[in-house]
Amino acid sequence: MEGSSLLEALTSENFDLEKYVNTLTVEGDDGLLEGRQKLQALGDETRRALKKNVYENYLKFIEAAKEIYILEGEMYQLNHMLTEQKNVMENIMENSIASDKIEVDPTDEQDSRKNLAFLMEKVEGCSHVMEVSGRYLVHDGDVVEIEPESFSLLQKCHMFLLNDSLMLATWQPNANKRGPIKYKFQALYELDSLAVVNVRDAGHVKNAFKVLMFPDTRMYQAENPKAKRQWLEYLEEVKKKKAAKDKARREALAAAERKELASPEGKNPSYNPFDSEATAEGELFSMEGLKEVPEDLDVLIAQRDFEGAVDQIEEVNARLSEVMVKSPVLREYSSRVDHRVKQLTDILMQELLAPPERTMRSGTNSARTAVTQLIRLGKSAQACRLFLKNRDIVIRYNMRQLKIEGATSLYIRRLCEVFFDTLKETCKEFYKAFPQQFYGCFSGVIVWAREELESFVEVYKRQVFGSKSGISAIADCVYIARTSCTKVSVLVHRVYVFKCVQIN
Repeated sequence: MEGSSLLEALTSENFDLEKYVNTLTVEGDDGLLEGRQKLQALGDETRRALKKNVYENYLKFIEAAKEIYILEGEMYQLNHMLTEQKNVMENIMENSIASDKIEVDPTDEQDSRKNLAFLMEKVEGCSHVMEVSGRYLVHDGDVVEIEPESFSLLQKCHMFLLNDSLMLATWQPNANKRGPIKYKFQALYELDSLAVVNVRDAGHVKNAFKVLMFPDTRMYQAENPKAKRQWLEYLEEVKKKKAAKDKARREALAAAERKELASPEGKNPSYNPFDSEATAEGELFSMEGLKEVPEDLDVLIAQRDFEGAVDQIEEVNARLSEVMVKSPVLREYSSRVDHRVKQLTDILMQELLAPPERTMRSGTNSARTAVTQLIRLGKSAQACRLFLKNRDIVIRYNMRQLKIEGATSLYIRRLCEVFFDTLKETCKEFYKAFPQQFYGCFSGVIVWAREELESFVEVYKRQVFGSKSGISAIADCVYIARTSCTKVSVLVHRVYVFKCVQIN
């Protein structure tokens, strides 16, 4: 009660500090001590209430962040679904799939292919783009990539709109010294998996538009309003044409399958070697659910079901390896799957480069899961490098959390515990995460441990020999470090001997 009355008195609008102090001094030493105790008790109570409020708000912030992350993924999925529904409705309203709007002049298409081959000579690392037959250039131009949040200029790019995809290339500053090559391949996105959003002019950002490719969002700035309008119109028109062509191809394939099953020849199929390509393609796409694998992979990646996504990728790759002759349709299908594999690989790599606070909360299971899936995708070297980099971030974060207070030997003891415990934990986790690739990546662990030990020694020298401590304190610190080193060396030796026994 006294605390609440004191709090009301201090927080009232008519509170007079001098009058309150005079009242305490009139009561003498006892009054001053009692007033001090009351103020201290009120301060402690306020501090506890503040900590409680901060903790409650922190939990709410974490929950809100999770909800925002989930909502963002759902919005991308919703946008993709709305785009597909719009394309379906427009195709239904058209009188014919082969209308004048959809048809492409063969002469113009041949010229576009020639232009594509000519432009590809200026782009480094894009030879695989020409491997898909029937692919041609629709529109291209220079754009500037902008950071979507801060609207700062990132880099100069060249955008190529193809009849089935969108290719991005970055401008090389030293292009004049390298001959005709002016750009470097950056990315290739399917038109089915992206959406284009107009951006209103605001401040210095003008003639901009966004390209949404889950889970990325990129913003580009055209040279002028006319160029921006052309990009928006071309992208929308090419997406419509591709959707109509895909629908017609699916209907034709379904009709051919029905006709083949209904005909007498369908019951006694011939073994014509010239039909192997069509037969292989038909067998592949007649499998239950295999045609929808790229879309299923998008859903699994959005749901962060990485293990399920890798399972589907392995199944598809096994099916594709059985096909001896690959038609253009199969090559296009394979490129769509490869694009999802690249997306999944990038996301798994980002999991290993997560901030240390998130890594400490999720523990080592999330890193081990990411490493396992990267190994299954054939990225053992990248997994090893990023795993060790992740552990380096954890060590530095834990060492920064230590406060330099009290005796030097106490700080050194805590420092050795943090560093060497994390080092031992890294060796154990590395053995669990890379059971089959242990010896292939073991040299990387040795180099990493040596670099970490050198960084630790620099901190150790600065705190022990640079703090003007006495000889006894320095001796204690040296003893603590030697004891910790002995424990780690014994663990590493045991792991190495155990693996040697397994190999022999």
